Amino acid sequence: MADFERAKTLYLSAAMDDTAWVTVFHDRPDVMWSMIADVYRFVRAEQDREAGISRRGPRPRRAPASMEELRRTVMPQHWNCEPFSVALRALIGERSQKQFAAKVPVSQASMSRMLDGSQTPDMAMLESIAAAAKVPAFYFVEHRALFLAELVRRVLTENPHHGITAMKAYRVAARQGGRAT
Repeated sequence: MADFERAKTLYLSAAMDDTAWVTVFHDRPDVMWSMIADVYRFVRAEQDREAGISRRGPRPRRAPASMEELRRTVMPQHWNCEPFSVALRALIGERSQKQFAAKVPVSQASMSRMLDGSQTPDMAMLESIAAAAKVPAFYFVEHRALFLAELVRRVLTENPHHGITAMKAYRVAARQGGRAT
């Protein structure tokens, strides 16, 4: 169990609030950039380890090629609006399908079918893939849709009168909009 009170006495930065950090970053931007660079190098080294890349000798000095690469590495996206196969391909990155499939775990053939769109993952598979990619499951549009559909199903099953009210309102709206029901 972490002892935060002891950490605050040993490391003064642990006791700093947001206002104090903003002051430090304003007065000493080199501190902020040094911390961001450390996070970038740590994340990239972890990505190399996960991809099975090992290096002998001194570690290479890592620097992002662009500010966009730095932003994507240090602050990864938590929401995606692309179809599953596109989002998955981006998460796999430079890893092979086989390497990533082993982390899920799923066969390479299943991974290939998901990537080409011929296999649609269920909620459990989306959660396994998200865990392997180290993103929240709600990163995927499909997970959000399945999650919300399940919530609606539960509410309407537990409260059938809500479903009747909703269907009546839908039919009225459809008629007013000129659509057939």
